[in-house]
Amino acid sequence: MSSFNVVRTLYFFRRISNGYRNSCENSYIHHFSTMACDAYIIPHQGCIIDAMIKRRVNLRGIIFKNGKIFAQQLTPDFSGDSCDYWCTPGGGLEGYESIHDGLTREIIEETGITPKIGKLLFIQQFHDGEKQQFELFFHIENADDFEKIDLNNTSHGIVEVKNCEFVDPTNHEVLPAFLRKIDIQEYISNDKPVFISEIS
Repeated sequence: MSSFNVVRTLYFFRRISNGYRNSCENSYIHHFSTMACDAYIIPHQGCIIDAMIKRRVNLRGIIFKNGKIFAQQLTPDFSGDSCDYWCTPGGGLEGYESIHDGLTREIIEETGITPKIGKLLFIQQFHDGEKQQFELFFHIENADDFEKIDLNNTSHGIVEVKNCEFVDPTNHEVLPAFLRKIDIQEYISNDKPVFISEIS
């Protein structure tokens, strides 16, 4: 057991694991991560609970200008279903990438533009029926560079993206839904706490 990194805080376990909770406030939590899941081994009163939790970390860019957000409509998914909603550019963190490296890679793949990453604005956590989705939304400061996107000059955009443009989030089906209601510019311009959206 000594080979594990021991984290003595149930608060961390409760916040991160969500589906696997332990009521003992003084449990030791042995934690290790893989790309596909997190594993927690909790010795408690002679028992060990091994809880495997599938989790995907997504990084997304908030590119905002003159009341409009840069968003994408994706090509039909593998089932052939149409994707009529709009979403912000970004994607999943890979391997041992840093957060900034992962977001930079995703935006370059989808738009061909190198983003200037600013502050963290929003966090969203939800379960999609298969895994926990944990999303971090960062302000992208060079919005002007995204005015004209040629998907033919991207590595992934031409395959994954149907449309991309600045849209008014108040009258388009932009996901996640909180982006249609929140004052995005206020979070960009002012020193506000990070907005956290948790969907059960």
